[in-house]
Amino acid sequence: MAVNNEIGTIQPIKEISELLENYPKIHFHVDAVQAIAKVDRDKWLTPRVDFASFSAHKFHGPRGVGFIYWKKGRRMQALMTGGGQEKEQRSGTENVPAIVAMARALRIVFEKKAQRPEHLANLKRALIDGLSTYNKVTIFSLEENAAPHILCIALQGIRGRYSSMP
Repeated sequence: MAVNNEIGTIQPIKEISELLENYPKIHFHVDAVQAIAKVDRDKWLTPRVDFASFSAHKFHGPRGVGFIYWKKGRRMQALMTGGGQEKEQRSGTENVPAIVAMARALRIVFEKKAQRPEHLANLKRALIDGLSTYNKVTIFSLEENAAPHILCIALQGIRGRYSSMP
């Protein structure tokens, strides 16, 4: 995981990559869903990373579609066999409209990326400054070595759980 999805900590992918240099037969997969277009690529996509996975809905693309970075020369066992699509790596029919929409969303997010991290960091800083004034608020997300778009807090006396409104 390049970026922790709950508190936003950027994981030490560079350090893990250095460790794995001595073990070339070990496949290194990084879940980069929370990192793409929000955290500098050099922090999570090193030359040692063999695979990285992405979900379109994290960069304003459609739900249910994503893509994988697959380093040339690496092999992966197919999860399902059948139709032989994608050089025998998957079976089934691709959702072409969703794939096209995902590609467009990715292009747009990278075109706007230059202004985005600073803006997100400023918003996060403002929220942390404001929430820090309340003694019943605990802030779990760090600012150092953390993604600018994730902020995790707890409110004393309010149970943290997912529920539907009555």
